Amino acid sequence: MSGDKIVRRVFVNKKTKQFSVTLSKKQLKAADPTIKFGENLFVEIKLLRGKN
Repeated sequence: MSGDKIVRRVFVNKKTKQFSVTLSKKQLKAADPTIKFGENLFVEIKLLRGKN
């Protein structure tokens, strides 16, 4: 694990209350070039309160 952080805005589905975060392969490869997309990927989620 490289320890690099990618900060993204989270979209919340109001009906199901599920989070959705978009990450491109290019952004993931920039953070950690050893990622293989056939493997299981896990993310750590930290909730930050931001102002709009």
